[in-house]
Amino acid sequence: MIDNAATNGTATLTIPAVQTIAANGYYLITATATDNASNLINNAITADYAGSLSLDPAQTGNLIFKSGAIIYDQVKANPWPAGDNNIPASMERKSTPGNGLTASNWYIAQTGVGFDGTGSLGTPQTVNIFDSTPPTITSSSPANNTLFPMGVITLSYAYTDAGGIAPTPTYTFLLEKNNGAGVYSDVTAASISSSGITASAASFTTNALAFGAYRATFTITDAAGNTTQDIVAPFFVDNFQMMISTGAINIGALSVGALVSATDTVTVTVKTVGAGFNLSLG
Repeated sequence: MIDNAATNGTATLTIPAVQTIAANGYYLITATATDNASNLINNAITADYAGSLSLDPAQTGNLIFKSGAIIYDQVKANPWPAGDNNIPASMERKSTPGNGLTASNWYIAQTGVGFDGTGSLGTPQTVNIFDSTPPTITSSSPANNTLFPMGVITLSYAYTDAGGIAPTPTYTFLLEKNNGAGVYSDVTAASISSSGITASAASFTTNALAFGAYRATFTITDAAGNTTQDIVAPFFVDNFQMMISTGAINIGALSVGALVSATDTVTVTVKTVGAGFNLSLG
């Protein structure tokens, strides 16, 4: 029997005494027979018991699977630890069961097997499929310590995931600016003009960025809730300048294959991020 599994969570669902569940086996309860037009499970699958199993979102009583006074398992109610009635998607147990009253031991089904049509997620009468591997970010741009002129830039990311990333993925993106003293503050809302994200790539285009050092943090989440993060820290934006002091060398006389020499030093000064360095060529 299953306590709180009938009549909107107020009564006990009694499984016929003649039925048993084999060790490591499966037992499928459906509201109607699988060949019923309203049942989404494939007709080739036969339910073990067709009864009114209640999973009312508002019910307060936990599901308690038991025989007499012996409790075999429980599921925490109000709220249910997983599942989605809109997709619909099953509430599934992880491969290492743990305590059924602990929400982290459950997850929303990620794969649909055994349904008529497409869209439903669950694995009736087969093993649950759980993805614990986070996505892989295969490329990102810019790289650390990249220098850009003041203006618009685009930050881009590509990623893959064996278990699948939703067509409209769950993600976060944070752009921060250094105040010059090593402290970063969030400038995302004021700095990002447009963005695009798919199941395999994301890009974020800025407004014209002002002089300074920046940090970008991107996090992508797969369908199982696993996350991967990429941090670019720092990249620089500056109105950099290059100045050449040539002494006696006539820069206009330089040409391909020609050698021009002088006793004076050629000084190349590049100013960037508010500072400068000199490159001397003798």
